[in-house]
Amino acid sequence: MVAQFRLRLRLAIEYRSSWAVDESIRLANCHASDEKPSGQTDDVPAKISELMQQRIRAGRLQVSAQHQDFPAILAEAMDHLLATGWDYRVAAMRLNVSSSQFAKLLRAYPPALLAVNQHRAALGLPVIK
Repeated sequence: MVAQFRLRLRLAIEYRSSWAVDESIRLANCHASDEKPSGQTDDVPAKISELMQQRIRAGRLQVSAQHQDFPAILAEAMDHLLATGWDYRVAAMRLNVSSSQFAKLLRAYPPALLAVNQHRAALGLPVIK
């Protein structure tokens, strides 16, 4: 069971959903053509799973890093990060949670925070602490 949980965590960090990849490409194309990227606000409805919706209460994301749902929640958060150009504040807004709650989720699994900060650094964005 522990090995399976670790595998799920690794997959959560390394593989993205097709919708997130599509949003990321659309966002990159907007930046390349100097268009206003509409997907970074409420212009594009966020794809929020039922599981994620169940874990969001009053702007707080409630899931323990040891809970069986944590890898799925982390994977969805990573998808929203990719879809918003690795902007965790916008990703948090799309999920209706605070940016501090979003950062707390990433900090709960240090390899996830490291991966996100590597992507952000490659884009010239500041690291999340």
